Amino acid sequence: MTQQGERLTASNRAVAAGRDITGPVTTGDGSPIDARTARLEPGSLLAPGQVDVAAPIRFLQEPRAAEFVGREDALTALEQMLAGDGEQVVIRQLVRGMGGVGKSELVRHYAHAHQAGYPVAYWITADTVENIEKGFAALAAEIHPPIALVGDVREASQWALGWLRAHPGWLVVLDNVDDPAAVRPWLDHLAAGHVLITTRRDVHWPGTRVVSLDVLDERSSVELITKVGGCERPQDHADVAAIAAELGHLPLALEQAAAYIRQSHKSPGRYLARLRRHPARMYATSTAGGSAEQTMARLWDTHLEAVRERADLKAEHLLRTLACYAPDNVPRTLLIGDADDLDLDDALELLASYSMITREGEEQETVSMHRLFQSVIYNGLDYHDPRSHAARESALARLSQALPADPHSNVAGWPLWRDLLPHVNALVLRYRQGSEPEELGRVLNQAALFSSTQGRHQHARDFSSRALAIAEAALGPDHPDVATCLGNLASSLRDLGRASEAVPLFQRALAITEAALGPGHPDVAIRLGNLAVSFRDLGRVGEAVPLFERALAITEAALGPGHPYAAIWLGNLAASFTALGRAGEAVPLERRALAVTEAALGPDHPTVATLLGNLASSLHALGRAGGAVPLSERALAITEAALGPDHPDVAIRLGNLAASLRDLGRVGEAARLEERALAIAEAALGPDHPDVATCLGNLAVSLRVLGRAGEAVELERRALAISEAALGPDHPDMALRVGNLAVSLSDLGRTGEAVELERRALAIIEAALGPDHPTVAIRLGNLAVSLRVLGRAGEAVALFERALAITEAALGPDHPQAKTLRQSISHTLDGMCGCGSGKRFKHCHGRR
Repeated sequence: MTQQGERLTASNRAVAAGRDITGPVTTGDGSPIDARTARLEPGSLLAPGQVDVAAPIRFLQEPRAAEFVGREDALTALEQMLAGDGEQVVIRQLVRGMGGVGKSELVRHYAHAHQAGYPVAYWITADTVENIEKGFAALAAEIHPPIALVGDVREASQWALGWLRAHPGWLVVLDNVDDPAAVRPWLDHLAAGHVLITTRRDVHWPGTRVVSLDVLDERSSVELITKVGGCERPQDHADVAAIAAELGHLPLALEQAAAYIRQSHKSPGRYLARLRRHPARMYATSTAGGSAEQTMARLWDTHLEAVRERADLKAEHLLRTLACYAPDNVPRTLLIGDADDLDLDDALELLASYSMITREGEEQETVSMHRLFQSVIYNGLDYHDPRSHAARESALARLSQALPADPHSNVAGWPLWRDLLPHVNALVLRYRQGSEPEELGRVLNQAALFSSTQGRHQHARDFSSRALAIAEAALGPDHPDVATCLGNLASSLRDLGRASEAVPLFQRALAITEAALGPGHPDVAIRLGNLAVSFRDLGRVGEAVPLFERALAITEAALGPGHPYAAIWLGNLAASFTALGRAGEAVPLERRALAVTEAALGPDHPTVATLLGNLASSLHALGRAGGAVPLSERALAITEAALGPDHPDVAIRLGNLAASLRDLGRVGEAARLEERALAIAEAALGPDHPDVATCLGNLAVSLRVLGRAGEAVELERRALAISEAALGPDHPDMALRVGNLAVSLSDLGRTGEAVELERRALAIIEAALGPDHPTVAIRLGNLAVSLRVLGRAGEAVALFERALAITEAALGPDHPQAKTLRQSISHTLDGMCGCGSGKRFKHCHGRR
């Protein structure tokens, strides 16, 4: 939630329904009531194979070099290697060389000259996995604009891969690749077209043809400086050759030197003398700087001197500020500070005139700087230099102002967040740990909340951990903003399945907030709710209920019963009632929570999907699977539209829908949904997350019902190992894992093994939830079935009767589970008389 004044943003991700099929639900934090989610009309998103481009798509960088010399042979070689038929196979072409040698420029010239031969020609900056995904997602939006409304980078990028597989003859440039492993998953899925890769890495690239670039020869170096710098006089030739030698014939350095000579109207001799006065001090004794870095370092002071001679301190400050961001695609709006638009344009034009930066886009709305030059600038800055400090602070202030508000709820702001997050990551590296300003902590706090919405919980943990350290150092351990950071870090840990680590952080956050703001403040309700959810995750549902009840009372008193926060606590309280076997009490609370949330946030908000799923789960628990299905289907549609098809919450929705379908006898459909849920959870959360165990267990249940008990056993063993490692041997989920494994073993005729497991499951659930919980009845019934199979009918009847008494008391005599138990007792008694059917008893097993 957004606090007043200088307060941080707190994540109230506490609407988790403990009985959701795939684990705790994480949703919004009481977002502004005008927040809305973009929607796709049914049928507007087509499969990749159904979409043809009506007009050529061109997203290529224009050649930047004023003169293209010394690379004619390399360009010819590149053209010859790419002369194969891109309609039939994928041709992978690599351009390799040191930084600043002109790899990207060579590819720009090829692409610009041959673009007419490609229906789609697209340039992707591929220095990180995130940028690769982002680039392919942007390509998807160019080809099929409705994909942009999905709002999920991963889905859009996969759609683009599908399109490239289905259509031949395209060109994709992957620029500045650092790691072959980062692009291999993409290359391995392409079919018929041309891929151009640039890299400075001299490593093995399987299945790729290589053009290697070195520095220019002396003749080409002299020609470049002469043409770009206007050094046509014969007497300048020796000085030009000396400049080329001083700069190691590196094209980037040569072009910047020539731009300096042209712009400053200095003779090559005067420039040479100045260049020799500025040795590469910052790299001369450093093993980190290679020859290219040493060469570029020699230009740094020279360029700055030229800017200072024009008395343009704004341009110098702007250059230092730019070096604090990521090198590519810095939005022009991120550079507007104290200067007006005209001053900014003047400074940008001056820097561009010396080839220090490039301006891109139709309106020159983004700025980029060569990575090598940026590295030299940044590494050459004295950390304690007031000018360096001012640049960092300026970059931080402008970035902070540009970030969209309410990152956890404001879906419309997510595209801009994706554009700005690389600059957040870069700026963090510009500060030494322990000396960061408080404002950086606020930015990191916001970045953590955004990362959590994207299902990137490890990123969220990293951001929130550093935000907490900054807040504590700046404000002291007892400030309310420290409580906010503690809560966000704890929420990230909980999202990672580490609820036991989250609890002490939530407890400390609660103590700080109560002491600072008083027991009736709405923020206290947030702290109570988050702590309660972690208790529930740990199986301590009885401890969670009074915390939720107090959170609801505080919120209704402070904000009114119609506030979205009240709906959050209603939903959580209802979820806890269901977990305690009191689903009948949960349903009216959930209906009220749903009505409040729809009125406040609109029918398509992700929080609405969570509450729909919670209501469906309660109806399911009451044996009303038919009523649960349409609610689960609507919840799934909302979640996919808002968060994309690969978000962890989608796995939860799929699991809930599958459970109801299975109870209606539609087991094949359920299994397909559960397979998809498992794939999503593993990809998003990692193979050892408790939610993955839940997905494995759910799929195993369906496979067992389909008669595939052998496959089910393997899934359940893996689920059991994950749950035990993550939650401990006495968590209520362990009873489910152990019990489901027992049932599958029984189906395979290994009933003796099953009995021991079922006794363990019964002991765990009785200790955790008490002897009268409906889940205890399930465990009793399953144990009874195995005992009956072993011929111990008398023991089985006693267990069935106890299970029936628990079920009728908790769920009523007309619940389907009660009817099944009565039938089981009758069949067992008939079997004791020799007239029973002997049919093995099966019923629904407990699910989260």
